[in-house]
Amino acid sequence: AAGAVGSLMTVAALALTGALDRNAPVGGGPVAGPTRIGALSVPAARLAGSVVTVVATGPGGRRFASGVCIEHDGAIATTARAVAGATQVDVITADGGIRAARVEARDLRHDLAFLALSGSDGTRPAAAGLADRPAAVGDAVWVVGAGSRAASEPWMSTGTVAATTAVARSADAALLAGLVETDATSPSAAVGGALIDGNGDVTAIVLGRIGPGTTTFALPIATVLRAADAIAHGRPPGPRPLGLTLTTGPERPTVTAVEPGSPAARAGVAVGDTLVSADGRTILSPVDLAAVLGAATPGDTVAIEARRGVTAVRIRIPIASW
Repeated sequence: AAGAVGSLMTVAALALTGALDRNAPVGGGPVAGPTRIGALSVPAARLAGSVVTVVATGPGGRRFASGVCIEHDGAIATTARAVAGATQVDVITADGGIRAARVEARDLRHDLAFLALSGSDGTRPAAAGLADRPAAVGDAVWVVGAGSRAASEPWMSTGTVAATTAVARSADAALLAGLVETDATSPSAAVGGALIDGNGDVTAIVLGRIGPGTTTFALPIATVLRAADAIAHGRPPGPRPLGLTLTTGPERPTVTAVEPGSPAARAGVAVGDTLVSADGRTILSPVDLAAVLGAATPGDTVAIEARRGVTAVRIRIPIASW
């Protein structure tokens, strides 16, 4: 990929995933209480210049989402769903400036889209800073997003990281693994925004509330960076799938198909194998396996324990790149 995405090879990148905000109010104050927000006033102000509103216009009308500047040339990362089917994409910066944008690349596996601002004139948002370490359980974090609110008045809420290997299903039933989970609230306007640490640096990208719960899920920056690097090199983002098809019933998942030539096939996985554990994590459903794979990167090896009839088998499956 060229343009904004190509620059991700040398400059730290981030992207947004999440649902569109169609009905959030415009203007108004922050969501969280003034005491907690006030403690983050300086870093939040620095990040606010990097948070933009992405406006996608298509046959169904206008849709709003958040976006974050990832490069000094104005490159923007947002969710792929935000611009799906759009015939026109615009970006509203924190000072109210409106810039036309174009979609440079998409990563549907992670629901990412990378935008470049059209033309060379006009306001450019400031590039966001990234955290130098991943989020950890117990960390204090803040959700910052714009959505259909004025970009100069971002949504903000605060909470604590509860998990860093969470699994959730998106509205379109896609299984998302290796997520950060926090009790920070994510109003509709903040979905697709940034999860930042106490220094105001982005540690994950907000997916919002997924499912019936009230917690917020976010995609770690490391995952986004790997996807961006793969796109920049012309490769499919993420590791190659294992090549397994599993049952999803009340019993432990059983292998119903193995793709020929896949990592699972080469490792010796057989149809009929019942999964017991992966890297020491008990496997009760495909979601449990997805949680393990969500934290794996090419070059890692996943240790599978399974039952083959009455025999216990141990299988080591290398995580391969494309």
